[in-house]
Amino acid sequence: METKKEKLTILVCAHKPDEHIRNYPPYKAIQVGVALHPEMDLGFLKDNVGENISEKNPMYCELSAIYWGWKNIKNVEYLGLAHYRRYFDIDLNETNVDKLMKGYDMMVVKRNKTVDFSFNKRGVTYATSQEDFWLYIDTFLYMRPEYKSEIIDYFVNCNKYTPFTMFFAKKEVYDDFCEFVFPVFFELEKRIPMHPYSRQNRFMAYFGEWTLGLYIYCKHLKVKRVPYVMLGDNCNHTPVVKYSVYRLAINNLKYYLKYTKALLRRKKAKLLFPDDIKVGLMNDGYELKGLESVLKNIKL
Repeated sequence: METKKEKLTILVCAHKPDEHIRNYPPYKAIQVGVALHPEMDLGFLKDNVGENISEKNPMYCELSAIYWGWKNIKNVEYLGLAHYRRYFDIDLNETNVDKLMKGYDMMVVKRNKTVDFSFNKRGVTYATSQEDFWLYIDTFLYMRPEYKSEIIDYFVNCNKYTPFTMFFAKKEVYDDFCEFVFPVFFELEKRIPMHPYSRQNRFMAYFGEWTLGLYIYCKHLKVKRVPYVMLGDNCNHTPVVKYSVYRLAINNLKYYLKYTKALLRRKKAKLLFPDDIKVGLMNDGYELKGLESVLKNIKL
């Protein structure tokens, strides 16, 4: 007898006890990194059962929960991810989800607006390193050549940033995102050496945060952007403020004036591949598989 398909599930990745973790419908908490900490039992789903990458959690962080959902949750219509203290500031349930998602491919966190068209490149480079960034670009261009123009454009001509690797979508869109990301990341993981600093060894998680926006850009998805709420007394992230209608209108007007001014002043940029980074990578024995195909269009 076929099991009835669930309407929606929002996985909540967690790695330590916290009173703010939601583990009631439609939320399902999942303990990540269990393969490395078998002594800890939070009483939730565990990311080391079924097909999983639990042992990679220090590098992949919340992506190990996303991977687990891709491989192990089959009979659901909508699937998404939240964090143990960070949630979409919207009520999602079986009765309203179809209406809320009508006309949209994916729900993501509402971003702070910027007129910086190289924000994505600068942001991911700052979080990782220049060498890591160029190996990331090279690997994506090599493995996803059909999106060459979108990949380059996203990092030099796009002011749209999608934070936190939090999203919610139909299961087929969720799965398509995973198909887009993980084969590239597994190849990239082979190419980037472990860093001497523990924070930088989370490079796959940092890449994941920017790749959600890249996926949306490449696939031309229509996304519903909603505020998020950060729970807990010692949180260092400020959620998107819900302004009054008047204040919101003023802020939007100021932004669009700046945005229009920036558009009028700028010329479409090219991806600038610094010569010292290129030479350094080649000296370190890296073969540039994807960038070589577009080097003729890149100013050194």
